Amino acid sequence: MHKIIATLALSATAASAFAITAEDISANSWMPLVKEQSSKCELPATITFHKDGKISGEPGCNYLTGTYQLDADGKIDLSGMGMTRKLCAKEYMEQEENFLNLLSRTHYLQKADKQLILLDADKKEVGRLVPEKAKACD
Repeated sequence: MHKIIATLALSATAASAFAITAEDISANSWMPLVKEQSSKCELPATITFHKDGKISGEPGCNYLTGTYQLDADGKIDLSGMGMTRKLCAKEYMEQEENFLNLLSRTHYLQKADKQLILLDADKKEVGRLVPEKAKACD
């Protein structure tokens, strides 16, 4: 009997590791986790998840807008995103491409402390987002 209870408790803990809500992710504007602060740009790529299922952000050069769907198990659908299409300096275009690539590989979200862990379809980590901080991009 104790083994069954312990197994159920572990299963519930594992399941709750992926439990995330729109309120969890709408508390901040998010940017990619950067290992070392760099002075070569002023504005990080950002994304904001709004409680009503809308997205906004600035991934580098253009403006990002659209919708997302988040399931209780952390599965996120970002296919409702759209973006302006202007050209900017090479650094901003590269930053934007890297950020959009990161988002395109994201199928699940998990929250740990003040970070969002981005997971692929196999639930393997592809990156992390942290609350936005100006002059912290690479």
